[in-house]
Amino acid sequence: MNPFHKKLIETYVGKKFKSMSEYITERHETSNNPILIEAVFAEAFEEVDFENYIGFLEENVSLPVLATPEPAKAKRYSFKTMQDDMRGAGTVWQDKKAQKAARQDLGIRPGTKLFTAQGGNPKLAKEESTIPDRGTIGLTLLPEKQSGLINTCPCATGECAKACLNMTGRGSMSQEARKRKLERVVTKGHSSAVILHNELDAHEKAMTKRGKKAVARLNVVSDIPWETVHPEIFSQHKNTQFYDYTKIASRVMNSDGSAKKLPENYHLTRSEEHTSELQSRQYLVCRLLLEKK
Repeated sequence: MNPFHKKLIETYVGKKFKSMSEYITERHETSNNPILIEAVFAEAFEEVDFENYIGFLEENVSLPVLATPEPAKAKRYSFKTMQDDMRGAGTVWQDKKAQKAARQDLGIRPGTKLFTAQGGNPKLAKEESTIPDRGTIGLTLLPEKQSGLINTCPCATGECAKACLNMTGRGSMSQEARKRKLERVVTKGHSSAVILHNELDAHEKAMTKRGKKAVARLNVVSDIPWETVHPEIFSQHKNTQFYDYTKIASRVMNSDGSAKKLPENYHLTRSEEHTSELQSRQYLVCRLLLEKK
């Protein structure tokens, strides 16, 4: 036995037994059998007060003091972190290996979609009946701070929160699914962007075969600035018409009141409460300046 180990053992086990040899003898075991010796050691250490044992090692053997690890801080997500995470997805989304890796990362099977078809959402279903020559899909994520991860509607007001269609139709039964989608899009941006690109591509091809125009809504009940978060989603799918509504003035207007330049295939409408005061140019500029702070 290593003399150093023997000393440590005798210090703690030796309070009751002077040495391991005496301990073995007392148990009527033979030290020639390694299995029995291992069993004896295990039995011996049941007698050890390990808290004091570690203290002894720290004091006498210069063992580094084991600091209590601080609880990991929860990562804070924002539109900027989404932008950083999604960077580069626009160049690899057509690669089969990248697609497979993205699905594995997100934990979704082939056929499971992030976008919702027209019939799966009241807003989209209404458009299907009024504009039959267009096929629309939409990305339905939880609005505002409901996910606990990020505020997807940073300029939402109390009035629009009351009028939000998140809970209409089957929405009340889809909250968990929408939460999971949002968690994937926000926390695993690169993989989510790869899948979004592929779904848009498949939708565009399907609509072409049916003689319809491919349309996509990226914010069915959210207000994420996709034109800055992931602009490749527009440039890589030029035959798809994107549209959304927003309460973020800076998405549609510059600080001087002029219209913001958006991707050619992205139609973005400023949404406000229906009063003359809130629709005024002065109010919109004021809101824009407040948002800049």
